[in-house]
Amino acid sequence: MHEARWIVITNDGHHAWLGRDSNPTVEELDALTLQLNAKGIVGWVAVLKGDYWARRSALEIILVRLLTEQAGDWESALQSWRGRRENALRDAS
Repeated sequence: MHEARWIVITNDGHHAWLGRDSNPTVEELDALTLQLNAKGIVGWVAVLKGDYWARRSALEIILVRLLTEQAGDWESALQSWRGRRENALRDAS
């Protein structure tokens, strides 16, 4: 069974997890949007299906929406996130 988790990915590839067993609330997303906008960070909310720490299993990332007022390049952010994940997997071994 594939785990599905909500994730926020920023334009530089950093990420944060949102609720594991429930969908994020409108209030949680609004608060996150305010925080990102205040810091000038572009961010998206997405759903990640699969095990983040499993090296051989494919991950599926479903973009839900842009969170911030500023637009950014989702594909570039996703590529940066994948690079950071590879580094985390390498560091964990």
